[in-house]
Amino acid sequence: MKASVRPLTKGVLLIVIGFMVFSLSAIPVSFAQATQLKVIAPTGNIPVLTQFKVDINVIDINVPPLPDGLFSWQIKLYYNPAVLRFLNGTIPPGHVFDGKPSWPGGPFNSSDAGGTYILYSNSLQGGYPKFNGSGILCRIYFEAKNEGTSSLAFSRPLGGSGKTYLWSDFMVDIPFTPVEGSVTVVGTDPRLPSAISINVAPSSVLEGEDVIISGAINVTVNEGTPVYIQKDGLPFVTALTGAGSQFSYKWTTTEDDILLGRPTEWLVRASWGGDSNYKPATSETKTVQVNPVTTWIKITPKTQNVGDVTKYLPTEPFNVTVIVERVSNLSEWQVKITFNQTILEALDGLLPPNNIFGENHTSLAYVKNNAEGFVQASTRSSAGSFSGNGTFFQAQFRGIATFRTELRYEGKSNLNVDKAGTQLKNSTDGTIPYKVESPGSVITVLSKAPKRVSIITLAVPDPVDIDEGANITGRVTDLLIGRGVERAQVIIKIRYNITEPEERYAVYADNDGKYVYRWQPNQTGIYNLKVGWAGDDVWQSATSEGKNVTVSGIVLPKQAPIDVRLYVVGGIVGVAVIVAVAVVYRKKLRKPPV
Repeated sequence: MKASVRPLTKGVLLIVIGFMVFSLSAIPVSFAQATQLKVIAPTGNIPVLTQFKVDINVIDINVPPLPDGLFSWQIKLYYNPAVLRFLNGTIPPGHVFDGKPSWPGGPFNSSDAGGTYILYSNSLQGGYPKFNGSGILCRIYFEAKNEGTSSLAFSRPLGGSGKTYLWSDFMVDIPFTPVEGSVTVVGTDPRLPSAISINVAPSSVLEGEDVIISGAINVTVNEGTPVYIQKDGLPFVTALTGAGSQFSYKWTTTEDDILLGRPTEWLVRASWGGDSNYKPATSETKTVQVNPVTTWIKITPKTQNVGDVTKYLPTEPFNVTVIVERVSNLSEWQVKITFNQTILEALDGLLPPNNIFGENHTSLAYVKNNAEGFVQASTRSSAGSFSGNGTFFQAQFRGIATFRTELRYEGKSNLNVDKAGTQLKNSTDGTIPYKVESPGSVITVLSKAPKRVSIITLAVPDPVDIDEGANITGRVTDLLIGRGVERAQVIIKIRYNITEPEERYAVYADNDGKYVYRWQPNQTGIYNLKVGWAGDDVWQSATSEGKNVTVSGIVLPKQAPIDVRLYVVGGIVGVAVIVAVAVVYRKKLRKPPV
């Protein structure tokens, strides 16, 4: 009996299609676009002595949770040193951070339990757009050394500090798939073998002391042939051969050669790259121990504010103390301190009662040089030596100059221990090594703000017509930058002649320091005009030069004052006369009675 097959209805078909679309849309896009870190090496066989390059590329950086993209990368690439010789590495033009400031690190060639590797890194500076997409990270150069095959593999596990990683912001790992490679070298090296020797002296030093690294190549090479000196497998320095294929380099150790403040051993070896006749060679490894210096010379206090913003310079004298820490068998000292002679002035030096030699010392020799900006003091013990911590001497200064800022007035000077003029000696007249802080101390000089220098100008036409008068104008300004002084009260002084009293008139300048006064003289002659203002909390006072101005024109004579009473009396008399005349005249015209 055949099973019956029901055809799909339209509704069921739509449900199936919708479910498939939903399922496909739920698959992350990044699954199909996984980021890769890829080694791009030459294919095919590589003949011995051939130099070639290997590119390290990143494919499809796209980080949806962190849209900023690639911020930092590092590769730790292992290779077979019996087959390949590392030559160099570069970050080529067009790399993923090209055109943006970055901090490359390496390349470093070293070895660990996993084998011989190349460590290379680069990081963007903060604030710049991160990288998304594909591009080259770096380029490694090798030389085919011997017949065989060498893998080119990244360190494992992937990600994490010190290994191979791709990072976004805040050291967040970007997941990636490594695509590694290998190269095959064929043929044999026809060149003759060579050897190189190495010597180090001394093998134990204090930081700051020198180590001489020397040796020779056992075959004749051209003068100036480079010899590569490595320190713990990292590129250190390149020396050049001289006569007899010998080389020498002076390594001056520094505080950077001390790890965690403890004696540190360094493994040093030398190599050369060979030439057309001889194979390369690497020397044996020598050990150099660099020991920390424990003695310190310091200036206290570390920071100090002197002066007062309510007072003018110079400041009151102040002291700084020079101390020593963790010194052994000290019998003599000399210390030189430098300072900014435009900010500070050196005064006296003194040896306090609690100095390291107590009362058993020679007189303090103290020199101050304010022209060059230094003081120097020295003394020695007259009985025994000193070990431990203590005070050398005190130096006295005062502040003499400040720099104006918008908010306050201050100057800063560093006090530094000058190592060229500072020396510690032990009881056998040997030199005691020491370290200094830089800066030894920072002195901030504060003072009341010096008033700004102002200037006031005066302009008036000459001559002046007495009937028209004239405008007296000018401006109050900053002498240095020419900026107008706002609302300055200007006093205008006018004197007619030497015997007359001076007349004064006040007027306020506008917001740009300009003032105008309308002058109306009342007599002709020669006047002397001068303007000035008293200054304020910010500005110094200023007075203009005097200016003589001639006033000319016709002066009408003065009339006597009019007395109203005369007009009244005159009017009354006039009216009486008119009335009398009218009466008489009327009588003459009257007819006689009939």
